[in-house]
Amino acid sequence: MAKEILQAIKECLIAGERTQITPLCYEALQQGALAYEIIMTMNEGMRVVGERYETGEYFLPDLVLGGVVMKEAVAILEPLLALQGAKSRGTIVAGSVTGDVHDIGKNIVIAMFSGTGFSVIDLGINVASETFLEAAKEHKADIIAASATLSTTLPGLREVAHLVRDCARGSIKVLVGGAATTQKFARDICADGWAPDAPQAVKAAESLMAKRSGDGII
Repeated sequence: MAKEILQAIKECLIAGERTQITPLCYEALQQGALAYEIIMTMNEGMRVVGERYETGEYFLPDLVLGGVVMKEAVAILEPLLALQGAKSRGTIVAGSVTGDVHDIGKNIVIAMFSGTGFSVIDLGINVASETFLEAAKEHKADIIAASATLSTTLPGLREVAHLVRDCARGSIKVLVGGAATTQKFARDICADGWAPDAPQAVKAAESLMAKRSGDGII
């Protein structure tokens, strides 16, 4: 029975059925499914959404809706992870840099990070460079994920990357993204990774965690 509910959860996320996700999650928990199992199932669904977005079958509103559905489910399940002994894949501090008040893309990325087993601290929008570093140190974060939507806010990403390089190089990785960024820009500011969208952000974070002992941008 739990297996059928998990499949329904996956299909619900792929279809963007926002009203169904919460009752399905509670039903799965009642049937004995672990919070981590449910999140991993949703991750499978979100990967399908990401693949369809990358191939042009889905569009930005579909990706946004998938992120919203996943975020609502993760809000229910995340408090249960520690109680059920689930191990985090790493800790990420995320936010939009100084001057950037856009949060749709950031929220999608955070939902996918959480859904793939990362512990995420959402600093919100218009975050000062020093705040990123302070929060990363406070929470012993592995990665700072900073985004910039407008070209006028790109200097904020540069500040974050340089501050981390000067104060915590090696112990904290910097992953940048957002509509205003490019891989060349990420290389120029010495970031450790870059992602053009939410699905790629998860892949980049996974690679950074796998290569924490090395240097270089991915």
